[in-house]
Amino acid sequence: MSDEVELSYGSNLKDVQRGYSTHVDSEVLTQDEREIRRMGKVSLYKRVHRGRTMFATSTSIQASWQVSLAYV
Repeated sequence: MSDEVELSYGSNLKDVQRGYSTHVDSEVLTQDEREIRRMGKVSLYKRVHRGRTMFATSTSIQASWQVSLAYV
C-alpha cells in the first residue's frame, strides 16, 4: 500500500496486520481510500465494521422497529 493510505488509515491497517480485522474490512478500507483520493478529498473518519458491531447494530434496529410496530 502507498504511504498515503498508511497515513490516513494507519490505526486500521495495524488492526488488519494484527489479525483483528477480516479480509472484507481491508477491502472496504481500500475501496474507500480509492474513492476518497478520486474525489480529491482527505479522509477524516475511519470506519471499521467488525462482525460484532454489525450484529449489535442490526439487532438494535430490528428490536426498535418491532417495538414501534407493536405500538401502532
